[in-house]
Amino acid sequence: MTRIKNITPRKKYLHKVIVDFKKSLCVINRRHLVTKKKLVEARNFIKKHGLLISKMNETSINFFKTQLKSQYISPRGRRFSIDDKIFALSLFKSSAKTYRLLSKTFALPSRKTLMDLLRQLQLEPGVNDQIINHLKETVGNFKNKLDTHCVLLFDEVSLAAGTQYCELEDKIIGFQDLGNDNRKLKFADKALVFMVRGIKRKFKQSISFYFTESGMKTPDLVVALKETIRAVQATGLKIIATVCDQAPTNVAALNILHKETIENYTRKGIEKKTLGFEIDGIEIVPLYDPPHLLKDKLRLDIGERMAPKLTDSHIYPDRLKKMKVSVAAQVFSQRVGSIMLMLSEWAGEQEDKLNIAAADTAKLCLFIDKLFDSVNSSSTSVLPGKELRGAVFSTSAHWKFWNEAIQILESMKFSSWFQIYNIEIL
Repeated sequence: MTRIKNITPRKKYLHKVIVDFKKSLCVINRRHLVTKKKLVEARNFIKKHGLLISKMNETSINFFKTQLKSQYISPRGRRFSIDDKIFALSLFKSSAKTYRLLSKTFALPSRKTLMDLLRQLQLEPGVNDQIINHLKETVGNFKNKLDTHCVLLFDEVSLAAGTQYCELEDKIIGFQDLGNDNRKLKFADKALVFMVRGIKRKFKQSISFYFTESGMKTPDLVVALKETIRAVQATGLKIIATVCDQAPTNVAALNILHKETIENYTRKGIEKKTLGFEIDGIEIVPLYDPPHLLKDKLRLDIGERMAPKLTDSHIYPDRLKKMKVSVAAQVFSQRVGSIMLMLSEWAGEQEDKLNIAAADTAKLCLFIDKLFDSVNSSSTSVLPGKELRGAVFSTSAHWKFWNEAIQILESMKFSSWFQIYNIEIL
């Protein structure tokens, strides 16, 4: 301290400056060590999470990048790529309610943005070439030949009749349109849709649609079937069967195709030994949707309620819900058949016992229940007591039951107050 007091004012000033610089240097060194430690931690963090990112698919990576970029931007200022919009559209089509919930947490495109994206797609009635070309590229990547096997499903849906001007296509839509410039000034109240679904490989894709008035006419349906089948076969897919309901138009169209196949064999002098019809030499087996087959059989006046869960809509013909397959499935069920059979064989009081003839009705319910299970399974595992509700194997119980069922069905005679359409192809 004596030395500092004895030095000149100028040296005192320089000494103070040096001490201040040493303090600043110590602070900087400490900060450097802290920063260096943070850099090491950040480098380890990047390596760790970089490994996780490398295990994610491209869609997930793009989604997280979009969230990091758009999370703190106002909704009106956010910009999304076409991939982001397509991913958001898939979520929206899966569940609009879930999409609205996710939009409160994540930065997602608005509903208007998604609808504007859909309006850019020009889908005309008939077979769509864009879908066919995309399907051809997808099928080209299939490695297993069995993956190309599929079924063609078609069905009609009801529409609210009305017209609307489409600014993008500069035309008025809402009239009957069968594609290929086949339009008529008739208000369309039905839409017929064709879709393919894989048998071994899980996939489904809509192929074509048509707007009609009061349903598709039989000649037009035959043309639409041929057009759609040829377009699907050109992609590399192999249609094994068609699936539809038993609408009179569908049955008539399939009968026409079956008749044309027989005539082709007759002209060639060859006996037809196949089950289905043929398009360009490829056999296609027509099938009817099992739930609709079951629903069509629900025309019985069962009488009093046989189980607490059965309602008036299950019992009285004037209250039947014709579009509900579940009603028919619940009537022709194992539970109803078992209860009816038990009450018909009841050894108790006479007033608690059903007529002995009810045993035949009970056996019919049990038979229909087994038949429905054998053709309407969606699981490879076998449920206890329901051995027919499983996949078909070479050693499964389906084959024995089907041989017996064919004999029973051939012995049946239907009597009804409404017209029964003959199904020639079966």
